[in-house]
Amino acid sequence: MTTRLAYNIQRDQGTEFSSISCVSPALPHIFPRFKVFSTLLPFEDTQHLEEIGARALICDITKEEDVIGIRKAIEDEAEGRLFVLINNAGICYTMTAADTDVREVEKMFAVNVFGHMRIVHHFHRMVVQAKGVIVNIGSIGGIVPYVYGSSYNASKAALHHYGDTLRVEMKPFGVRVVNVISGEVSTNILKTDQRSQRELPHDSLYRPLAEEFKAHINRTPRSGIGRDCAIAYAIEGAKGVAFADINAEVALAAAEESKTVATNPDYQAISIQVDVSDEASVEQMVKATIAKFGRIDYNVNSAGVGVENPRIVSEASVPEFQRFFDVNVKGTLQCLKAVSSQMRTQAPRILPSRSNPDGRNCGRGSIINLGSSNSYIATRHIVQYTASKHAVLGMTRNAGKRFIKWFVRHRGTPRLHEMASSNTPEPGPISEFPAPGLRHSQRLITSYNKEGKGVFLPADDGDHHKIMVGGHAVANIIYSTLGNPVDLKDEKDIKYARENEPGLHIQNGTVVRLIDFAPGLESPMHRAMSLDYGVVIEGEFEITLDSGESRIMRPGDISVQRATFHKWRNCSKDKPGRMLFILLDAQPFSANGVEVKEDLGDLASEYKKH
Repeated sequence: MTTRLAYNIQRDQGTEFSSISCVSPALPHIFPRFKVFSTLLPFEDTQHLEEIGARALICDITKEEDVIGIRKAIEDEAEGRLFVLINNAGICYTMTAADTDVREVEKMFAVNVFGHMRIVHHFHRMVVQAKGVIVNIGSIGGIVPYVYGSSYNASKAALHHYGDTLRVEMKPFGVRVVNVISGEVSTNILKTDQRSQRELPHDSLYRPLAEEFKAHINRTPRSGIGRDCAIAYAIEGAKGVAFADINAEVALAAAEESKTVATNPDYQAISIQVDVSDEASVEQMVKATIAKFGRIDYNVNSAGVGVENPRIVSEASVPEFQRFFDVNVKGTLQCLKAVSSQMRTQAPRILPSRSNPDGRNCGRGSIINLGSSNSYIATRHIVQYTASKHAVLGMTRNAGKRFIKWFVRHRGTPRLHEMASSNTPEPGPISEFPAPGLRHSQRLITSYNKEGKGVFLPADDGDHHKIMVGGHAVANIIYSTLGNPVDLKDEKDIKYARENEPGLHIQNGTVVRLIDFAPGLESPMHRAMSLDYGVVIEGEFEITLDSGESRIMRPGDISVQRATFHKWRNCSKDKPGRMLFILLDAQPFSANGVEVKEDLGDLASEYKKH
């Protein structure tokens, strides 16, 4: 078993605070006033550390006696204060989840999780004395799991959560705790798998993927993401797939391979040679696809080129920069133009739905642009790649705002930035009214006493509550009426409201609904045949229309929503919000010669027919 380095850093008195993420020859220049202690296993070389002025200590962090030993050594030399503690030790175990050898996982957790806990346990008092910082080196794998890495992903997720809890508990003592969510790093962590020539078990269900697994171990991918997406469509039941590549032989081979794994008995595949940097070639690709299949429901834009000349920005190759933009950016744009123009002319797909007898409107198609973590962050020496992927992300966002009007879904990958940020929690859940953090609302209904004087009936919070959107919202029906004018005689209206749970709206009636939204919740795009008054009670909300226009609403703001396609979003990432909606039934009408129809989309199942 091999551990990576764990770095313990002690700062000399009188110096300014600094931190590091790795030991390198540049370390003495970056942190000239730090004394660095580094731990290694007995068989690991210490020369490279000693050459840069670091103190190398032999320690296996899975052994209690080793950690106690280095603590005593560091404690004496650092005078009981440790300004920065970096937990970076780690090993990797690559295997399918179902074929996992638990003994190997236990070894990995002993290093990746329990070893760091042991280090913190023995060194935390020294960090407290220095009012220092503890840094845990995590991984994207703990946030965005990848195949064959289930146990490694689990170890990093465990470390992340351990660090999050440690942060809260150490804050009163003036100690900061940081989780580093690292991406691609030049490391030897995979060499254990490679040296052992790890393979899938002979009786594994995944044995047909043995060559792909071996390529993954050796980090020598056999195909591109676009090809794999197309193969996945065939496996998932697509009726037809068009494989397009600048290399005609590659496209043909992938198309033929897809026929061996397709699950739809009517499956067909075609191959097309295309140069995405050539507009005419892209248009011909779309025409050939339409000629064969009649429409395009899914489009994955994945064309890209590799870095041939990595350099710092001041020495970057302009011709290579242009090559990247011709394919990654211009190519994506031309595919986007040609495919979206076709999708606009297509009728929406209406699929069977258990909740909606008219079927579910799935739109005219979906377009996916393959981005990268470099769409959000930068990596040294590859400005041409980073800039092109930033451009793809911007293009995707811009197009998405327009395409929604045409019921064309448009997405970029990955959502790494949102998923990795600790400031972007998942919505919900909400299991009761009111949502946690919001006050109970009183419903006050008036009536008459025997003298004909107005009186208040006993206060309550409504007759009907409904958990919605998978536990991410709750609706409280304040009141509903049938008929206009309303019949108030003998409290008929009160009885009606109490005994009848309304649908979204009532024909020739009204519905007053209070809805609590979980933090960050965004409703599906939908349209009801009603006139809706929306009032923000608590929080801040964004309303977005199918044209892409949006507005921010704050407490006291009112929207008058006239049967348009729209969606709501709670702008807060950590607090629930509340809105009041008053819905009046609307007469049938047309807009610019097109009949306006109700389409609740994914919300159809949330409301009963009235």
